Amino acid sequence: MIPKTDPTTPKPNPELPFLERMLRDAWRAFRSAENYGEKRGRAMIFQAHLEEWLNRPELIRDLEPGPHEGAKGACFPEEIPEGTEMPFDRGGAAADAFFFATGGTMSRLFTQADLDAAPDLSRKYGYYIVTLYEKIYASPGETRNRFSSEEAVRRHIPSSAERPALTKDRYDLLMDAAGSPDPKRMFFVARYHRRQQALKAADRLAAAFGIRFLVARIAGWVDNH
Repeated sequence: MIPKTDPTTPKPNPELPFLERMLRDAWRAFRSAENYGEKRGRAMIFQAHLEEWLNRPELIRDLEPGPHEGAKGACFPEEIPEGTEMPFDRGGAAADAFFFATGGTMSRLFTQADLDAAPDLSRKYGYYIVTLYEKIYASPGETRNRFSSEEAVRRHIPSSAERPALTKDRYDLLMDAAGSPDPKRMFFVARYHRRQQALKAADRLAAAFGIRFLVARIAGWVDNH
């Protein structure tokens, strides 16, 4: 799980050749149009493809500098009281800290007393399988970089390609939404049988990529179908 190549090395943007083929096709379609109305419509399509090409950079990197803005949106759409702690807000060891997650979206942190007082709380966080996690640890440093795509993540962290079936008391390694390809959701990285393995991986990957990683125990799940 250590990067084999430098993820900050610039490389040609693979989207540009694809967009250029679309431009060529759109130009041929424009030239073959037989009347003004048809030409105008195809010219608009050509213009849209051209603007898309102009908005793409020549070079990209798997790991870009700076966290995603607005990554707090990874929480569920609910009113979060000011000062409420979210799972990725604080680094270091955690105690009596639980959160719900489904589809990469997470809740705020709750204590065991909160959960005991509201046994149906999971229903607030999704209509399908909602996982209850216990936060164990998060790497200390703030997120200062972000992956540019899911493909980039999987090039450097192959274990993120598959998520095993839920098993209680396993330890999931999760990526801060501010450093993941999608600032609206946290990103699953790996699942471990042993806590110590997960803790070491969190620190190792945080040092390699400059992103905060969180270790969470699968405390249970609820099927809210």
